[in-house]
Amino acid sequence: MFDRVKLSFCLLILICLTLLPTAPLAAQASKGDRFSTSPMTKNGEKWRIGYLESGTYNNYYKSLKATVEGLITLKWMAPAQLPEKFEPDDAKGLWLWLSTHAKSDYIQFVSDAYWNEQFEEEVRAQVRGDVITRLNTGHDIDLLLVMGTKAGLDMATNDHAVPTVIGSTTNAFAAGIIKSVDDSGFDHVHAMVDLKLHEVQLKTFYDTFKFKRLGVAYRDSDVGRSTAGIDSVEKIAQELGFDLVPCDLNTIIPGTKEHEKKKEKSVKCYQQLASKADAVYITRYAGGVTLDNIPDIMAPLNRAGLPTFSQAGAEEVAEGVLMSLAMSRFRAIGKFYAQTMAKVFNGAKPRQLNQKFEQPARIAINLHTALEIGYDPSIEILAVADEIYE
Repeated sequence: MFDRVKLSFCLLILICLTLLPTAPLAAQASKGDRFSTSPMTKNGEKWRIGYLESGTYNNYYKSLKATVEGLITLKWMAPAQLPEKFEPDDAKGLWLWLSTHAKSDYIQFVSDAYWNEQFEEEVRAQVRGDVITRLNTGHDIDLLLVMGTKAGLDMATNDHAVPTVIGSTTNAFAAGIIKSVDDSGFDHVHAMVDLKLHEVQLKTFYDTFKFKRLGVAYRDSDVGRSTAGIDSVEKIAQELGFDLVPCDLNTIIPGTKEHEKKKEKSVKCYQQLASKADAVYITRYAGGVTLDNIPDIMAPLNRAGLPTFSQAGAEEVAEGVLMSLAMSRFRAIGKFYAQTMAKVFNGAKPRQLNQKFEQPARIAINLHTALEIGYDPSIEILAVADEIYE
């Protein structure tokens, strides 16, 4: 037994070591490293920044906040205590606060340059047209920050030429936003790609529990598979030898408006998986998996005694999911976005800059959930946990 625990621990450490921070630094040296990140004005004026998101989602908010913190670190903004009064996923509130309170000699968050597609196709089409028109006729936005896969797809186009930094996508290449991980395909477009995220998550999860049947809920469409990282999930399943137990969200409560039934669809899918799988990977489903309905999702899974892993991150662990990667990841992501924006303001074309992001894996674990499902984490597991929720 002791040898098996030691082996599990060693495997976990090896996974973490595969993503040491020296790797991305070396990679970045080969592309775009000649561009400065030092603050500078636009011929004496401030650079004007706009923002578009696919909908209201906590990861978009966290990414935006982390990007602002990255800009502060790079001295593009004066130090500021960002308010905590907004809802966890309210990027609009943060954006409007920044438009009036951010102190900078170099950049401006334009108050009326915030757009939200609300995860609705009709709204999306209207917003896309409004943004493209503003970029082409207003000539007052110097850089557009975009969060989400669908919004990224809408802006990765030759219909405009404004520098565009796309983030918070599961895999921008698999989604068709960019041409390849090394080339966005558009001079004005940059989209971060984290090639190892899902591999690290699933290997960490598998090495801890050695499950045979992994439950996964997702929408079986091109965008749905991309958002949930299903290609990576299938790859790791084949590599490690476990079976996938899927639940297609498209088949749950069909014929209803998506925005009205997303949370209900998620809960019903995870209720089904609770009786079919022996572990569950809770994937991103914006609008359907939110912090306020995590308890409803977790209830049947915990009753079944199933270990769970959040694809989205540690905030869901704080609400009841058993494990994920730690919150420190967002700080690194925000710094990556901020550096990219700074280099664009210093003369780089977005296409010239490195899109690959790699971050060391650190674990978050919820001990209350562990107790509820009868899992007693080893000392070795707790030793590599950055965040422990009780």
